[in-house]
Amino acid sequence: RMLYADGLNAIIVMGGIFAVGVFNLEIKDLLKLSVLMNITAFLGAFVGGIANDKFGSKIVIIFSLIGLIFSSITILFTFSVSTFFFLAAINGLFIGPIQSASRVVITSMLNKNNQGKGFGLFATSGKLTSFVGPLLVSTVTFLTDSQRIGFSAAIILLLAGLVILLNIKKIS
Repeated sequence: RMLYADGLNAIIVMGGIFAVGVFNLEIKDLLKLSVLMNITAFLGAFVGGIANDKFGSKIVIIFSLIGLIFSSITILFTFSVSTFFFLAAINGLFIGPIQSASRVVITSMLNKNNQGKGFGLFATSGKLTSFVGPLLVSTVTFLTDSQRIGFSAAIILLLAGLVILLNIKKIS
C-alpha cells in the first residue's frame, strides 16, 4: 500500500504546483480544479464502494490504479488546459475508490480487537512516508528541469505499488 499511497499523495500534493508550472493556472483556476477533483473523487468512491461489494477491494484498487496511471500518463502529454481539467477529473474518479478500498482492505485484515491498533498503524505509516512521493517528484523535477518528467515519478510509484499488489495473493 505504501508505494501506491506515496504516488497518490504526490499527485494530490504536487498536482497544484504542476498545474501552475505547466498550465499557468491562477488561484481561481486551482480552486475550480480542487472542487472538481473532490466531486469526482466522491463520485468515484461511491461507485467504487458498490464495485467493492461486488468484486472485492483488490480488484477495485487494481482497476483504479490502472485507470489513474493511464490518465496521469496522458496528462504528461497534454498541452490544453481544458483537456488537463478533464483528465484531472478522471484522476479524481480513480483516486476516490483507491482511498476507500484501501481502508476496506485494512478492515478485512484485522480482527475486531485489533482494529484501533491497525488503523493507527495504517495512519502512522501513511504519515511517516508521506514525504516520499513529493520529495521524489521535486528531486526529479529539479534534476531534469521539467515538471512533466518530475511528475512521472509519481506514476512510477503507482506502477510499483500496482506490481506489488498484483503479486499479493491474500487480499479480499
